[in-house]
Amino acid sequence: MLDDISGKQLDFTFPRFARALRSSSRGDRQNDRRRPRYLARVIDTLKIAGKKYTVVRLVGGTARVLLRVVRVRVNRVGVALANIPYVQRHTIRHIARMWLSVSGDSAPLVPGRTLAVSLWIIEKRIPIITPIARSTIETALLLALGAQMAAGHMGNTIAMARFLNLAFRADIKRRRQPNAYIYYQALYHTRQYHRIIADLDDAPDLDGHYLNHILGAAHMQVGSAEKAIHYLNRALRFSDRHPPDFRYLGRSYLRLGDEVSAAECFRSAVALAPNTVMAHQNYAGRYNIPAYTPKAWELEDAGRLMIYDNYGQLAEDAFLLGRFDQSFQLYQRMLDYQQRICAPLPEDLIAQLRALDPRIDPAKPFRLLPYEWVTQYGHIGLLDSYIKMAELGMYPDANRILLAPPDKVANREFLSYWDTYFTIVRDEALVDELFPYQRMIGDNFQAYPGADGVAEPWTRAAARAHIEWARQKRAPLLQISDTDRAIGEKTLAALNVPKDAWYVGLHVRESGYYGESAGGISTHRNAAIEDYLPAIKAVTDRGGYVIRLGDKSMRPLPPMERVIDYARSRHKSPQADIFFCATSRFVIGTTSGLTTACLAFGTPMMLVNCISNDWQLWSADTDFIVKRVWDMRGKRYLTFSEAFTQPVQGYLINASVLRRKGLIIIANTPQEIEEAVRYKLDLLDGHTVRPGDDEEPMASYRLAMAGNPMMFGAAHPAAPFLTRHRELLENAQVENTVMRTRAG
Repeated sequence: MLDDISGKQLDFTFPRFARALRSSSRGDRQNDRRRPRYLARVIDTLKIAGKKYTVVRLVGGTARVLLRVVRVRVNRVGVALANIPYVQRHTIRHIARMWLSVSGDSAPLVPGRTLAVSLWIIEKRIPIITPIARSTIETALLLALGAQMAAGHMGNTIAMARFLNLAFRADIKRRRQPNAYIYYQALYHTRQYHRIIADLDDAPDLDGHYLNHILGAAHMQVGSAEKAIHYLNRALRFSDRHPPDFRYLGRSYLRLGDEVSAAECFRSAVALAPNTVMAHQNYAGRYNIPAYTPKAWELEDAGRLMIYDNYGQLAEDAFLLGRFDQSFQLYQRMLDYQQRICAPLPEDLIAQLRALDPRIDPAKPFRLLPYEWVTQYGHIGLLDSYIKMAELGMYPDANRILLAPPDKVANREFLSYWDTYFTIVRDEALVDELFPYQRMIGDNFQAYPGADGVAEPWTRAAARAHIEWARQKRAPLLQISDTDRAIGEKTLAALNVPKDAWYVGLHVRESGYYGESAGGISTHRNAAIEDYLPAIKAVTDRGGYVIRLGDKSMRPLPPMERVIDYARSRHKSPQADIFFCATSRFVIGTTSGLTTACLAFGTPMMLVNCISNDWQLWSADTDFIVKRVWDMRGKRYLTFSEAFTQPVQGYLINASVLRRKGLIIIANTPQEIEEAVRYKLDLLDGHTVRPGDDEEPMASYRLAMAGNPMMFGAAHPAAPFLTRHRELLENAQVENTVMRTRAG
């Protein structure tokens, strides 16, 4: 029989598989209606008996009730089983990211022959066997979908949710559990709020707690506060024991400016789940809410305190969806609220801080930086921008307390460089005591106080600081330590790099470090290492070495002379990471966290494949080229002035939003990357100079970016890239010609 499914039977598609499942399901229901004649006679006899005999009628009614109860119980068990992977996502994520594919291809999740055999069985409609096969696939699909959500694989989650919808559309339309539950949970997890609303909004038969909850939460996320309140209240009528209902209801009231009702909702949420009082400032903190032990004073004042947290979460969610203006209005409300609840640290905590660091001055105010500042390598690098802002007067003189519990720190060696500028609290007990006070005296890297009810993006404020720092020709904040230099030199020797050789660092953002899959929100920021091979050869042809930076998840480099795949080598270490960031002749990088570390040491950079909605914190020694934005509807590339102006700039954070808006991010070609690297080498060798701001193509570029001049900090676009892509400057060139004509 297996011989029959070789060859073209293996050539199946997931849509075909889904159609077979759906068709099989319909066929089975039709077969159920065409019962054998003897069964029909038995049923007719029972109906007649039911009319004559009360006992039969009672037994029949009781049986129907029992079957209904059993069906409800089975559905609840199914929901619980399907939800297990999502509830345990923090544990599963660590394991799943090591074992599950992150390529975005759904086929590797189940072996192709297994799918082919299953498809053959389903299409043959074999009695008994086909329904079992279909049920087995359904169960496996639900569990796999839950695992993909838990692992954070957005692309695979979306793909499998679509497959579930195709294969079991009847169940989704009738909102049968557990299929409907896990499907809508997947949509919510991947921020497909518009799809949830399109499916469920205004449904007259929307019964049960879960569907009202998920629809209310979707409306809350998109800003439809009144509808969110309506559906969340309906959910609460079915069950008032679900803390997220109260929390989302509170956020909906915050959108309407009703802080009194919001506080009451937050109090109700905390009464049901006390650990959810844990302070929140940024998702990068990766808070372990289930393990949090709340303080008594937090619980007593939970409603008032959590207004700050939830303003921030509303703002951050809007930011991730590309809703820029809405996000920074909410951030300003968060910052204003912090001013209203600001309170000094208790004397006992100040005493503990003074014992830790004699530099503490009780006469100065205290500012608290929570541990999202240390959870990623690039976030530690943001401390460079924070100190530059402080030294330029953008932050007040204060005791700067940085929370850094050891299990949260991305690179302890790099963090130690900042002991000079901060009181770094590493003791977990003291971290726990200080943590809730971020609401009153915390500083974040999302928003800076603004005017007219709108906060300034923190990266724009920081970019202003970098431009001023460069104008004043101030020195870098950090210098490599003697210890790390010695370790780095030993690493160079172990890698067979001559002592007198010069080298260039290379970092290419890939999907492995964050476990991203195709379709995830940040995959447009990644690049292919193969596109860098001509640029690598350009460096080695001039006598330099190339040191590949990153982590072990990166795809290996092909063997090349004078090229060291350090990221995957056994000689990799945190100290050597810092050494290469600080001592490379320059670093070929991109819009990723590594650049902030290089910046702190003053290392020159050539950044390629750059794309981000954030303002860039780049120095005057940095040159760059960007990924272009293709408009599918207009069938053209967006100009600089279009791509880096709202609302498009806000969309650049999220690949899903970009696709929905008809925009595609185009990676730099190997020729563009090679050209940019040769240009940087020529600059450093003194073979060329950057064009002045009054010379072409820089004059047109400055004019194009006149509405957003701080977008790339103090950095310079590579002149060859501007010359190659004049279409990015078209509007500016026309305006510049008019201005020159008028001036003449």
